[in-house]
Amino acid sequence: MFLKASTRVDVYRSITNARLLPNPVATKWGTWLQAAIFYSDNFVKFKEVMQNLEEDAASVTKLFPDVMEALETRGMTLKDQLGKLSFVEEKLKIIPTNEEKVLQQKFENVFGNNSGLIY
Repeated sequence: MFLKASTRVDVYRSITNARLLPNPVATKWGTWLQAAIFYSDNFVKFKEVMQNLEEDAASVTKLFPDVMEALETRGMTLKDQLGKLSFVEEKLKIIPTNEEKVLQQKFENVFGNNSGLIY
C-alpha cells in the first residue's frame, strides 16, 4: 500500500509520527505477531490515515464520474480506454484549482513513469 507511493508515506508519517508499517513475512510467525501488535497499538491513527487516503482517491471520482464509470465497465477497447485517459489528462491541464493540480501531478507521476504507454 505504501510501497512506491511517497505521497502516501508522507500522509502516513504526518498523521501517525510512527515508523512505517511492518511487512510480515509469510514463513516467519514472529513478523505476523509484530504486525498485529503494531496495528493494535496504532489502530486509531491508522484508521485516520486510511480515511485521508480514501478522500484523496474519491476526488478523482468526483471530478470525472463518467470517465471512472466507463473505465470500470467490461468490454471497453484499449483504444477507448486510452482515449479516456487522454481526455482526463487534457482536462487536468485546463482546470486551475489546487485540487486538480494535485491530481495532475499524480497523473503525471503514474503515467509519466510508464515509458511503454503511448496514448
